[in-house]
Amino acid sequence: MAELKENQLLLLNNLIYLQGVADSNNKKVGDIVDSFLYGNGLDKSRNLGKIGTDDEYPCKMSKEEWLVILRAIEKDSQLRSLTVADGRTGVMFDKNGKTIRGSDGKPLEAGMRAATFVDPQGEATVVFRGTGGDYEWHDNGQGGYLSDTQQQIAALEYIESLKYENITVTGHSKGGNKTQYVAILSDKVDRALSFDGQGFSKEFIEKYKDRIEANKHKITSVSAKDDFVNCLLNPIAGTIKYIETDKQEQFIYNHRPNIILDENGQVRELAEQGDIPKFINEFTIYINETMEEPYRSYALDGVLAFMESGAEGFEKEGDFQKWVGAAMVLSHLDDYAFSKIAEEYGDEVELVVTFIAAYLFPYIFADDFLKSLGKNIMNGINYVMDKLNQFGDWIVKQLTIAAAKLVKAGKMVGDALTRFAEQVKTEWGKFKERAKELAKDIAVAGVRAAQAIERFKEKVKNAVTSFFRSIAERTKKIIAAIKQAWDKTVNDVSNSVNTAINEAKAGLSKRYDAFKSNIKLLAQLPKRAAGMLTARKAPSSGKNKNYTAKIIKGYGSHTSVKLAVDFSRLNHLKLKFKNFEDYLGSRVQQMLSQAERISSSTGRSYSESNVQRQVHQVHRACDQVRQRHRKVAAELQSKAKFLTHAEEQYRKIERMISKDISMGVSF
Repeated sequence: MAELKENQLLLLNNLIYLQGVADSNNKKVGDIVDSFLYGNGLDKSRNLGKIGTDDEYPCKMSKEEWLVILRAIEKDSQLRSLTVADGRTGVMFDKNGKTIRGSDGKPLEAGMRAATFVDPQGEATVVFRGTGGDYEWHDNGQGGYLSDTQQQIAALEYIESLKYENITVTGHSKGGNKTQYVAILSDKVDRALSFDGQGFSKEFIEKYKDRIEANKHKITSVSAKDDFVNCLLNPIAGTIKYIETDKQEQFIYNHRPNIILDENGQVRELAEQGDIPKFINEFTIYINETMEEPYRSYALDGVLAFMESGAEGFEKEGDFQKWVGAAMVLSHLDDYAFSKIAEEYGDEVELVVTFIAAYLFPYIFADDFLKSLGKNIMNGINYVMDKLNQFGDWIVKQLTIAAAKLVKAGKMVGDALTRFAEQVKTEWGKFKERAKELAKDIAVAGVRAAQAIERFKEKVKNAVTSFFRSIAERTKKIIAAIKQAWDKTVNDVSNSVNTAINEAKAGLSKRYDAFKSNIKLLAQLPKRAAGMLTARKAPSSGKNKNYTAKIIKGYGSHTSVKLAVDFSRLNHLKLKFKNFEDYLGSRVQQMLSQAERISSSTGRSYSESNVQRQVHQVHRACDQVRQRHRKVAAELQSKAKFLTHAEEQYRKIERMISKDISMGVSF
């Protein structure tokens, strides 16, 4: 028989979500579907506590939508001929080994659900269901920081336990992630189709780099264009497709397993990935690469706790970890998103966005706003400096042009005067020829006059040339002085800006060092407070006589002849004991709660005897801490009672001494 097509595999991925499929070993798909369509089989998957809501039937699909899926399978003779084998229902057990049951008393499926569908020729197709409850939600979070999760390993063990070879594997959502995992690590898998399955951590990519490269060609990832799960973390499929879908009423509907099928049960046409999934993919990869351990695992476990109900026998992370984890993720969101905003729309838009974010969440986004503000200020300074440099260069250029024009003008004037002198010389020669008959002395005078004119011509020419040359030289000196002063001003401004920035950085560094010192002092407070418990007791009462004599002597020198015992300090000391008792009690309770949560989570995750023994020892240590805390509390209460008694004695002595002094008694 021919291998199953993509739409047929997707119909099986929908079918596995219904009760009564994975546990129907040796039954044909046709008989199972008939029981759903013409019997009451579909009601087994109905959540009676969610009637009238999106969760009345699995995958937020209505009864009518499920009937469309079932009728499409009913019409497919190839699917009807498949036989269910090796079904796993996903029933889980709590830490005491008991079956977890829902509010209706039925066993609760929280783990892996899978089934093998075998055709008449013995060819096998394995289908993994998507996330089934708190246990698998927590496992999803671990997939963001571990190379192998327990549910991924369980899926691989299931594949290896089958007797079949050349297996086709498929799954939706978390089932798609398991499909890709086993395709990389099992040689039994010949073909893998992941529908909306999420990607993998950098730890997985690094650990199985060679196997991914060798086996990724077997994997095809098919997802709705706006699905928000397949885009999580790093993709590894050799072929990736996105499918067009109708616009969904709610964004969460984009992950339903039926939306890429049309009314005839066929896969819709291809499309481009949506913008939101693209952003989610880039951001989750950014977190996976930049957030260090143990912060990444703490944050992801906290965020995934929002998806856990806490009512399935598995203790989930507390509210504190949930919100801190969300804040840690948001702290990376701002670094990533704001840089993308700046790249796409410019630094000014980034400044506006960071201001709004800092106004709403100042403790998270204040640093990003200051960073963006500083960047915009530097952009403004650089812009002004560029404009000033441009203006200075323009001035220098204009003065250079003016100097050249002055030199040219001087040359033109000199040439004009030379031509004038030549004309005078020529006319004078003509005049001299006409005056040859004049007396010799007149001729000699004429010669001298001509020489004088020559000297005058040269003097004029030299004077004009020298004048304009000196103007040109002075202009060049002025230009050089202006440029030198301009460059010095620019350098001074740049140095001032750099100095201000360096001083600001140094100030921030000092404040950060002071902050760390304060944190260290706070960390030492419990030790100092604990030292109060070992303080030595007050001197014995055997020295009361000498002590009384000193007090009487003090009374003699005091003008008010009254004993001044500082009872306020005594009361303050009692209050310190009381406050320390309350503080110690709250800290011990916090530590015990954290230790018990960790040991409970460890005991649930590991069944090995040595781990369980260590968990038992942790519980014993917690009990010992409680007993010692009670002893410490009793000791603190005893100290407070002692101080109360001491105050009474002091007041009694004061009254006695005051009475004796007033009567003139001497000690």
